[in-house]
Amino acid sequence: VQKYLDLRGMFDKGRDIPPTVAAGIATALASGSLDALTGRVVQPSDDLGQLESETDRIVAEDLMTLRVRT
Repeated sequence: VQKYLDLRGMFDKGRDIPPTVAAGIATALASGSLDALTGRVVQPSDDLGQLESETDRIVAEDLMTLRVRT
């Protein structure tokens, strides 16, 4: 069986986030203020206020997506 994510190793290395941060991100995303960014990659380290203010540019330049560009 191939492992894609070594979750235990990530936690051991301190690469986790507190539940309060995860809940804050989920709440912000559910509020609707970032709906224009649906389908884009958001990381816990992202400044959600800055993302909201840069939404037009992010969408126009098709940023923060997982796509293969040819």
